[in-house]
Amino acid sequence: MRILAAMLLIGLASEAWAFKYAEGINFSNSGPVYVSITDGTKGGCWTNLTEVRDYAISLIEAKGGIVVQSAEEVLFNGIAFELKVGGKRDPNLNFCYGIISANFVTWARAEHAPEVAGLLFLSQKEAVALKFNNFNQQVLEHVQNAVGEW
Repeated sequence: MRILAAMLLIGLASEAWAFKYAEGINFSNSGPVYVSITDGTKGGCWTNLTEVRDYAISLIEAKGGIVVQSAEEVLFNGIAFELKVGGKRDPNLNFCYGIISANFVTWARAEHAPEVAGLLFLSQKEAVALKFNNFNQQVLEHVQNAVGEW
């Protein structure tokens, strides 16, 4: 029964939510873009980090974004593309499960309370990841969809 349930779940890697909060913002009016990638996977569930980073950069540049190499370059005048992938392999059923998160964020200050500042999410895209083998293709598709909203 566990195997049947797991097999059904493997095909259900679905979007949990996706939002772009400000439709008028795009790469040409948002300043430079820093790409940040966090690998929180174990058991070989994600193995193409460099390919995904290069792909994200090429997609952002193709849409008019200027990608920079340092987070400091976007701290007060730009945005960051944060990709986080977390998950692990189930040792009994030999499939990977986890979450993929792609967010565009910027540093912002509240107009009505200038002493309040923090990260402002410009867009969010989250997905549950359930796959035999690894998340490699799913992460590429997730990045394509997240950048595609821009």
